[in-house]
Amino acid sequence: MVKFKSDWKSAGNPSGAADPKAPQKAPFYWGIKDVQYAHEGGISPTWRMSMLEKVRKHTIVPEFMNPKNKGTFSRTPEFWFSVRAFIFAYSCIVS
Repeated sequence: MVKFKSDWKSAGNPSGAADPKAPQKAPFYWGIKDVQYAHEGGISPTWRMSMLEKVRKHTIVPEFMNPKNKGTFSRTPEFWFSVRAFIFAYSCIVS
């Protein structure tokens, strides 16, 4: 497990992609869904069920998806962060 630090946007591990047009940095993954399996180990000691509940409470199914996906979204929320996506999302928010 790798902890997010203040330099996460400039850090990164190689993706291993052979295609030079493919992303060359591996994304960061936050599997908050795993907190519900804490008894099995392997999760961050800073994660709490309250965090998972907050994610569940504020997650909606996008309009273009079938509303039946709500159950899956609620049971298995996870986040994938990449520098390029972060910059794009941030620029959309501040634009």
